[in-house]
Amino acid sequence: MIIRPHGTADQQIPYATGRFGKGDAFVVNQIGAASPFGGLLCSFGSDYAIEVLPDGSGCSWYMGQPVTSPARLGKAWYIRDKESGETWSAFFSPIGAKSDEYEIIYQPGQATAFCLKNKIASSLTIASVPSHSYELWSVELENRSARHRTLEF
Repeated sequence: MIIRPHGTADQQIPYATGRFGKGDAFVVNQIGAASPFGGLLCSFGSDYAIEVLPDGSGCSWYMGQPVTSPARLGKAWYIRDKESGETWSAFFSPIGAKSDEYEIIYQPGQATAFCLKNKIASSLTIASVPSHSYELWSVELENRSARHRTLEF
């Protein structure tokens, strides 16, 4: 809070749209919003850090130097439905297509993006590893449609 002469005050509050979830989790469910705690994942005893923004852009850093492009477009993964040919990602970026449902959950040392698109639920968890210089990605896919689907990852 900035207190000015004559008793006026301005509050500077970071823009964030979301809610607190279980435990220490902060859930962002709107594109363009940000976690008020930031999107930098790092662990004790490691010089490795991962920046994960709510739209899916980000980069990785080791000892203060970028491992991937600092333009935040260094990593991505896609799902393609072989029948329809449609392609999408768990995050909004880099394709830029909105999903039926979308949220990113920030917890200490990890971020999880959930997306429901074309009746396929996907969950991507990115985590930093204590005392190590790498990151882990875990992907889960669930077919919520009434028909068999063939997907390419």
